Amino acid sequence: MMQAVAKTLTDDDIYNVAAYLSTAPPVNVRDGLLIDNQTVLKEVLVR
Repeated sequence: MMQAVAKTLTDDDIYNVAAYLSTAPPVNVRDGLLIDNQTVLKEVLVR
C-alpha cells in the first residue's frame, strides 16, 4: 500500500515527509522494537 502512495508524491511532498520524520519522536512497533526516524529517513533518501 505504501508503494502505491509513494508513487504519487511530488518532490515537495517528499521534502515535507522528510522534514517531519527528521523531527518526529521515535516510536515502538509490534514487539517493542524502537524505530528511529533518522534511520527510516536515511533509507528513504537512499532509494
